[in-house]
This record gives sequence, C-alpha cells and structure tokens, in this order.
Amino acid sequence: MTEIVAEILVVVPFCALALHLWLRARRAEALLVAGDREHREVVAEITDLAERDPLTGVANRRAFNRALAELQHRAGTARAGALILIDLDNFKQVNDRLGHQRGDDVLRHVAQAIRRRVRDTDLVARLGGDEFAVVLQGVDADRAQAVADDLRAGIRETCCTDLPPRAAFDASVGVASLDPEGRAGDVVQLVARADAAMYRVKRAHRSGGRRRRFRPVVEQLELSSG
Repeated sequence: MTEIVAEILVVVPFCALALHLWLRARRAEALLVAGDREHREVVAEITDLAERDPLTGVANRRAFNRALAELQHRAGTARAGALILIDLDNFKQVNDRLGHQRGDDVLRHVAQAIRRRVRDTDLVARLGGDEFAVVLQGVDADRAQAVADDLRAGIRETCCTDLPPRAAFDASVGVASLDPEGRAGDVVQLVARADAAMYRVKRAHRSGGRRRRFRPVVEQLELSSG
C-alpha cells in the first residue's frame, strides 16, 4: 500500500506538470498565430498606404508601375489590355481663381468619377498634379475607346457643371492598346504612345477652342511579353 501511495505521489505531480506545460505550449502557439495574423495585417496596411495617393485615395505611381508590369504578362493575348492617360486642361484656373482647397476637392471628385466608371479589376492612379491614368485589363481597342469616351463625359458631368465659367476646365484623354499579336515593344513605349495620343487631343483643344469637343485618341501598340 505504501508503494502504491508513493507511486501516486510521483505520477500525479508529473501529470500536472505535463498538463501545465501542454497548456502553456498551446497558449504560446495561439499567441504566435495571432501575432502572425497581426503582422500580416500590418504589412498589408503599410503596402496599401505605400501604393495609395493620399489626396484622392486612388492608386499612386508606384501601384501604377506595378499594374503596368502585370499588363506586360498579358501581351500577345486576344484581349490583352490598354492604358488610358487623362490630363485636365486649364486646371490651373481652378486653383488660381477658387483656391487650392477647392482645387483639391475637384481632384478628389475627378478621381471618384473615374473610379465609378471602370471595373474593380482596373487600376485608377493619380500620377501627379492633374494627371490620372487607368490600366484596363483584358480589353481590346474598341472597348478601351468606349471607356475613354465615358470617362471624359463623366469628368465633365460630375466635376465641371458646378464650376463658374471662369474656372471651367476640360480633359484630354489618350489611349494606347496592346496589339493582340504582341510582336514588339515594352511598357515604356505603351506609356509613350498613350502620352502622345493625349497631347494630340490637348493640341486640338487649344487650336479648336473650348466649344469643340474632341474624342480620346487611341493608339495601338505591339507589345511583347518576351
């Protein structure tokens, strides 16, 4: 009997210690999982802040460059994608005549007007100042033209109707779409072609007067994934 009691006195504390250690290990594991989840959330938040324009809430140039790199991988497909560049003409008048705070408000409205007229899979970015860009995934030249037309109309309807005539502005829009054949070129050329198309519209605005309305110009670029 004495031996049995002695064994119990040895085994019970050992089991209690083992249970205690097991519970501590489980708590430590839970803390590690929670810490890892919190770490991932912090990293995601930092990444989001690093790729977002603080004024308008849309993507910034860093996110724009990443989206262009992703577009490169779609080169050679039937509906590879397109790039739309938007520059606000005479926007300086808004800042000069109504103040920079009102100008910032207008830029935010422009960004949201663009965002509402594209898909969630498309990227809207503010490249700086009064210039915006839209990276369209999986569209052809005709669809890119239709989106560009809608964007320009939306900017005017949403943002310009409540401005006094002395502060009115317009939008020049240029589009470069990827050639389905994808034989040559790179994203630098894609941006250059969209920029050239946009400035052709801008020159037409200047020479044609404000009463005339010019459709966005579309350029097609042969872009290779190799």
